[in-house]
Amino acid sequence: TICCDCAHACSGRSASGRERLGLVVLMGMALFIVKVLHSPTGFTLYDELQHLRTFDDIVASGGLYARNPLLLVSPLYPGLEIVTSVLTGVTGSSPFEASVVILGAARLLLTIGLFLFLERATDNARIAGIGAFVYLANPNALFFDAQFGYQSLALGLAMVVLYLTAESNGRWREGAAGALLVAAASIVTHHATTSALVAFLLALTVARWLPPSSRSAAP
Repeated sequence: TICCDCAHACSGRSASGRERLGLVVLMGMALFIVKVLHSPTGFTLYDELQHLRTFDDIVASGGLYARNPLLLVSPLYPGLEIVTSVLTGVTGSSPFEASVVILGAARLLLTIGLFLFLERATDNARIAGIGAFVYLANPNALFFDAQFGYQSLALGLAMVVLYLTAESNGRWREGAAGALLVAAASIVTHHATTSALVAFLLALTVARWLPPSSRSAAP
């Protein structure tokens, strides 16, 4: 009911841009809380246990890239596990407690970045709100992209890259430093998200190189 009310208010004509952003964030974080309530005390999903193995290997060995027979590709993209090991080492928290904080922050980055990117791309806060809610309605947003898995962190990072790129509006020097730094974090976190991000940025680059007449004639 809350999600439906948020979607209705966000798609209406009377809400301000900040109100729409707040509703999108509320929706995204509410879905994340549902996942936390599903498993409030520890990791239970299969993918989470695979990445927990990579985390344990990093902590036990003090190094990276130890073979993970449960998910061979996981040690090659250890961004999530590195951040988790740092947070557990600094705070003394358990891997699960650290993951809730990290993935909650990633979901926050995803929702804010998605709305701001769409608003910048369309110059319309209402369309941005509708687009963000459509994305959050996909089934993966509830559990798969909220679990202790590398895609959950990488999606938030990739969305920040897209927003910084759109915000630069062709002034690459202004947004390049921040975008490259966040993109590097995404690259070491998840291969599929990085591939999609690179493909999108290449398409954007090609589109910017097109003459204005070609862009206006494009469907």
